[in-house]
Amino acid sequence: MNTIIIITLFITSYLLGSIPSGYLLTKMVKNDDIRNHGSQSTGATNTTRVLGLKFGILAMLFDALKGIIIPIILTIFKLIDLYNITLFNKSINIIAYYGIFAVIGHIYPIFLNFKGGKAVATSFGVLAFVSPYLAILGVLLFIIIIALTDYVSLGSILGSSILVIIAVITSLLNIRIFNSPVIPIETSIAFIILVTIIILRHLPNINRLINGTENKVSKMKQDK
Repeated sequence: MNTIIIITLFITSYLLGSIPSGYLLTKMVKNDDIRNHGSQSTGATNTTRVLGLKFGILAMLFDALKGIIIPIILTIFKLIDLYNITLFNKSINIIAYYGIFAVIGHIYPIFLNFKGGKAVATSFGVLAFVSPYLAILGVLLFIIIIALTDYVSLGSILGSSILVIIAVITSLLNIRIFNSPVIPIETSIAFIILVTIIILRHLPNINRLINGTENKVSKMKQDK
C-alpha cells in the first residue's frame, strides 16, 4: 500500500514542479510568453530579466516552495513511513527524492510542452528543507561568486558544486554542521543528482562563458 502512495506522491511532486511561475507571472503582468525572451527559460533569472527584480524574487520563492510542498506535508503530519523506507534491510531516507521529481517537473513541465527552467531555485528549496545551514552557505557562495564574476550562471554552477562536495564529505565523515543531524549518504546522492541536472541545464551557459558571450548581471540592469 505504501508503495502505491509513494509513487502517487512522486507524480504529485512532478505536477507541482510543473507549475511554471515565471510563465504565469509574465502572462499576468505583460500578457506575453516569457519563452520568447532572454534565455527562453521560465525560471527566476529570466523572469528577472523580463519583469524586473521584484517579480524575479517572487518566481524564485514560488519555484523553491514547489520543490518542498510534499516533504513539508509528510513532515508536519509525521508520515515517516512515506519517506523513511526499508530497502535491502536498511532504512533509507527518500524525502529529498520527492524534491528531485519536482525539479524534473520544473525542467520538463507537462503544462508547457515539457519546456521549462533550469532547476536552480527548485533545487535550492530542496536543499533549504534538508539542510538549512548548507542553504545559507549556498546563498553566501552565490552572492560572492556573482559579485566577483558578474555572472549568475557561474554563481549557480560553482555554488551548487561546492555545496555538494561539502555535503558528501560531511556524510562520509559523519560531520555535523552546527550540531544539525548528519546528512544521510542517500540525501547527499540526491544532491549529486540535483547538481548534475543543474550543470547539464547550464551547458549552453558554460559554452557562452568559455566564448565570453554570457550575459552579465550588470547588463541585465542596464537593459531594465
